[in-house]
Amino acid sequence: MSRLLDLATGAALGALGLALIVTLNERLEEETRRLWRRGLLAASRAARSTLTYDQEDEHGDEQEFSMSKSPGTPGSRAASGARKCQLGVGYNKQLADERRQIYALLENLPRLPELDYVPTAKYEEAPIEEVLHPLIAEASVIIVAGAYFGDEGKGKTVDAIARHPEVKVVARVNSGENAGHTVFGETGHKYDFHLCPSGLLTPGKVNMIGPECVMDPVSFMEREVSQLVRTGVSYKERLFIGNVHLVCPHHKLLDLIGSLDHLFNGREGQQGSRARDLNRRRLERDMGEYWGALSSKSITEEELHEKAKANSKIQPHAQYVLDLFDRYVVHNADFPPCADVSFLLRQTLSSGGKALLEGSSRVGSGANPCALVPQHYFAATDSTKEDFEAMQIDWRDVCVQYFGSIGANGLLRPGAFTNHTGTYDLGVAMAAASCVHPSHREFGVTSGRPRVVGFFDCVAHAELMQAQGPYCSISAFDRADDYDTYAVCVAYVYVHPEGTPLSSNGRLFRSGDILRLFRNGDIIRAGEQLPTQQVLAHCQPVLKKVDGWRETPIFARSEWWLAQQHPVALPENVCKLLDIIEHFTKTVILSIGNGPRGDEIIYLRRLATRAWATPSKASRRPSASLEEALRSRA
Repeated sequence: MSRLLDLATGAALGALGLALIVTLNERLEEETRRLWRRGLLAASRAARSTLTYDQEDEHGDEQEFSMSKSPGTPGSRAASGARKCQLGVGYNKQLADERRQIYALLENLPRLPELDYVPTAKYEEAPIEEVLHPLIAEASVIIVAGAYFGDEGKGKTVDAIARHPEVKVVARVNSGENAGHTVFGETGHKYDFHLCPSGLLTPGKVNMIGPECVMDPVSFMEREVSQLVRTGVSYKERLFIGNVHLVCPHHKLLDLIGSLDHLFNGREGQQGSRARDLNRRRLERDMGEYWGALSSKSITEEELHEKAKANSKIQPHAQYVLDLFDRYVVHNADFPPCADVSFLLRQTLSSGGKALLEGSSRVGSGANPCALVPQHYFAATDSTKEDFEAMQIDWRDVCVQYFGSIGANGLLRPGAFTNHTGTYDLGVAMAAASCVHPSHREFGVTSGRPRVVGFFDCVAHAELMQAQGPYCSISAFDRADDYDTYAVCVAYVYVHPEGTPLSSNGRLFRSGDILRLFRNGDIIRAGEQLPTQQVLAHCQPVLKKVDGWRETPIFARSEWWLAQQHPVALPENVCKLLDIIEHFTKTVILSIGNGPRGDEIIYLRRLATRAWATPSKASRRPSASLEEALRSRA
């Protein structure tokens, strides 16, 4: 039996609480096909991943950064961009009304015991040889895949593992060009990769793109391989392409049509048919129209296919695609060689080498209660990074107001943020400031669109740790250098504006075989099974505030960090946040990131025993007085 050791990397602070899974497998053999086909032992689903930093030098020294000092789009464009996000405009008015209504139903929620947890653990720096290398030594196959909703910052972890002398192969096993990650070469040159494995810039490593990846060969050559050619990176003998799925120009047109829907920016709109569609009439209706069309024409499917081949309107486009591929792939000397990468991988393992499989994936789907704005906000308002720049939000001002609005019961009191450009919903203002802050830059490498961000979600990560733990590495932890106060989600509270109870689609919960019905005021704690999207869409986060460490920044190139004697005993408030995350997620944090470069990682040694208390199993039902108040308000 192969033994799995899972290493989850949880998140860029301020970027939803992000996570990586690294699964270490002792042997592959019969598992190989399943790995390629299912994409990283079902821990992966093809999706986007992005390193959390795009500009490595814009960080840490901007302690007095003010968005009012940054240049906005000049003239009327700036005013127009800021206006579409203002409180009374379009969807923003609806959002503000909904938030006030929800808060009115929950403002009397009793304080949860989770908010009174007192962290006491201490942590210090440790060498990579003590923390990561023993895990690599135990395995033949190491799998790195996104364990949250994308943009986890996996590249650094991949780079650290790829540099281990016994790792011979780095392979990308799923995803397409919608994935994106920034990688820095030995000379500091920045590369934007989508399909190329991050290990391509690590000397002496063989890199592969697996058969379950999706590739547009033209785009691959223009956007990725061209970077290697321009900078003189030798790749012909180190990059091999498997039997990938091809994307043609007309596929992108179909994708564009689908993206016009307002759900395109949410996770729920970015996946194919699943089990939840079995009870919908959509599949039946689509198939009915198809068979009806065939019946009305009195032809069979075989005859239809033959007619399609002879259709003169289709042929020129097909020939265009063939000519395009012929020019960019077949007769292009720069196109990397194709190979049976599954065989090459097995060959590497049989000769005693280790392989690193790099995935680009998200675990789960559905609404994210911890997000600063709803999943569909950017689509509903048609807002962009440039619009957020035009808002000129002062980082310090919005942080003071936002964290000051978190009550003693952990609920955020809705409010408005006002500056000289207008008045905005407080969550929208916070999201805008995070998007354009020079050390946060929360927009996608591939899409350029703002990211839906929030705070570290212990509830979701506790679910993840139960399936994939116990080890965790947190990327971009130095984001919290910019906060005087930070917040962590330690629970959800269910609230429906109309007081409607919801089931979780018949899903059975660990508490028993009885279908659970969620009612207003019900609490979902870290360690309890997550409900499905329909319930999560009506959940609010319970936030535990944590003091920041602005005066002791851990960014690898900050003056404070460079002045320390190594190994460094981490600042008290850094230790408190680490302890809180470990306590509620039941994980062991192996490392934290403190900069975008591959070597800017702090490996951790905990100086106290992890004596975790089991999360409170108190009733999920609200108190009788609160239940009565909620019922009367609903």
